Amino acid sequence: MTHSLNQWYRVYRAQGETAQRAAYYARLSQRSERENEQALARLSLSSRRRIERFVHEFIRSADVDAVRDSNTSDFINDPERAGRCYDADGSTHAEVIGDWREAFATYISERRRGKWSADPDRFEAAVRADFTATELWHEFHGSLDQEIG
Repeated sequence: MTHSLNQWYRVYRAQGETAQRAAYYARLSQRSERENEQALARLSLSSRRRIERFVHEFIRSADVDAVRDSNTSDFINDPERAGRCYDADGSTHAEVIGDWREAFATYISERRRGKWSADPDRFEAAVRADFTATELWHEFHGSLDQEIG
């Protein structure tokens, strides 16, 4: 479901953005949401279900756990996040979704090696669209930068 421009505008105004910035962010978010929904709508129902199952399993996989463990203990490159995670406050939704994207990029690059590897463009686009849908949901509901714990 694509939210209206007015709904996105109210979200950003509630977050304390100026009217001009809220309007700008609302246009970007609505466009992103629309493009994301179109990308997912191009898939058949069975393909969408396979993508949902893959994402459900992937975000709970050892690949994602390894990236998350690495990022939450990286006091050199991301001391703020590492400090929060060390103190048991936790990562934000945005950081966790970023971990998913990083782990998925590694997953895809490992499968593109060799001259006979298939180019999984549609698969990759669909999984990334699912990640973006999750990110937009959290952005709309104001929980994207909220610590998970």
